[in-house]
Amino acid sequence: MRQKFALLMAVFLLTFAAMVTLINTRLQQVTIQERFFEKAEAITSLLKESSVDPVMLLRLDLLKVFLNDVKKDPEVVYAVVYDKDGRVLADGTEENVLRDTVPADAAGLAAIHTAHPLKRTLSGAYDITLPMVLSGEKIGCV
Repeated sequence: MRQKFALLMAVFLLTFAAMVTLINTRLQQVTIQERFFEKAEAITSLLKESSVDPVMLLRLDLLKVFLNDVKKDPEVVYAVVYDKDGRVLADGTEENVLRDTVPADAAGLAAIHTAHPLKRTLSGAYDITLPMVLSGEKIGCV
């Protein structure tokens, strides 16, 4: 009888330990995801604030510098600055190959037409678009 009880207790304790481990792992994953999202929001916000003057003055050289700095972070997949009409001003590449193009995909169109912060996950990456507003008028977005 004691052996059955000991075996039952061992199974119960192992099951309990496994459940606690799974719950703890999931909580850690959520915490890591939240921190990545917070970091993405902070980077995008800083880029937005830094880009207002260069967008107004069409200083593509400064936008390229800002985007290159942002893209040095290994966790940043892409960074783009759009003008008020949704055309790419700077795409974060040295050649600026997307200059003057307008996104054709649904995600890109949603980004350039948003009047409010747009936060989503696309293809496993956090995608955050923030409109740049000056004197109540949208001048572009990042």
